[in-house]
Amino acid sequence: MQRGVPLSAALSVVETVQRSTEYVARAFVKLFLDEVYKPFDAAGAPAERLPDVIEAVERLRPIASQVLLAVFQQTMSAESRRRSAKSSSAPRSAASARESASAEADCRSASPPAAAIKPQRAGGAAKSLLGV
Repeated sequence: MQRGVPLSAALSVVETVQRSTEYVARAFVKLFLDEVYKPFDAAGAPAERLPDVIEAVERLRPIASQVLLAVFQQTMSAESRRRSAKSSSAPRSAASARESASAEADCRSASPPAAAIKPQRAGGAAKSLLGV
């Protein structure tokens, strides 16, 4: 009996995650371009605003990473609960039920509260997100 996940299955998931994160990265870059750089450029790239633009670039990656992790944790918890509820209609052993409950509890404890990532109105989201 094999323990763990087969390498080919794990690599397939990694490929899916990479495609998804490419989409997320493009969304954050577009956010920066649309809400920070294009207005800066349209204003003639004033030297006094350059430090704000540089700061926005420097802050984008860690903020985007935090948002991605928080949303992923919430999504993973919701998917775990959904799958757990779906499979609860099928008979399972007591050990299997304990394992599912433990995994779900681990997911819940790793998730930030929903208030931590409340959506904002589109107009102020970029400035708030990038801190400019």
